[in-house]
Amino acid sequence: MTSRYGITTTRAPAARVLLGRIERPRLTYAVIAVCTAAAALLRFYVLARPGYLLGVTGYDDGVQFGDAVRLVSGVIPYRDFVVMQPPGSVVLMAPVALAAKVTGSVWGLAIARLLTAAADTVCVALLGLLVRHRGPVAVGIACGIYAVYPDALVAAHTFLLEPWMNLFCLIGALLVFDRDRLTDGRRLAWGGAAFGVAAAVKLWALVPLAVIALLVLRRPRRRCCRSWPWPRLG
Repeated sequence: MTSRYGITTTRAPAARVLLGRIERPRLTYAVIAVCTAAAALLRFYVLARPGYLLGVTGYDDGVQFGDAVRLVSGVIPYRDFVVMQPPGSVVLMAPVALAAKVTGSVWGLAIARLLTAAADTVCVALLGLLVRHRGPVAVGIACGIYAVYPDALVAAHTFLLEPWMNLFCLIGALLVFDRDRLTDGRRLAWGGAAFGVAAAVKLWALVPLAVIALLVLRRPRRRCCRSWPWPRLG
């Protein structure tokens, strides 16, 4: 841009760049919101169909929720009865199992199904937040695929372990990674704890946890000797 005095300025291009930086995050979060809403619509639509919320749609969900009901009734898993999965799902559903003493086991399992669908919906939003620094296109691809992925829809229609494992894995990944770099300190520790909860729900969470452990071990150590305020002698 040239003024009447012949001086060239760059205000307009700079303004456009600044505007692009402002609009790009808004577009990214809009894509996350749209994909999350689509995921919620699909998952809760399945539960709204006849027989899906209060009916019998599988076998594993009743067994896993029954384990939580036994736990709150004073029966100890792994000692008084056999549990084929890690104890995370049993502890996770313990509050719902307590509510089932008032509402009945049928509505207790229905609440567990609703919470599972909600947890899987949150996974879409967390996945978008994890890759938001890559731009709206990457967010749209990642969130869009997860929102409509058939296996995810099947796992979210009742109380199964995969949505809960995915939820805590994504929480851990958000804490462990800052864009494309590993964090450190308390944030890294909390991320590891989230992955530990995911592994307590289902052991497949140990796979991404092992990958992150390798990344942490390969990260160069800080030279503490230079930064530590050693006292001077003499």
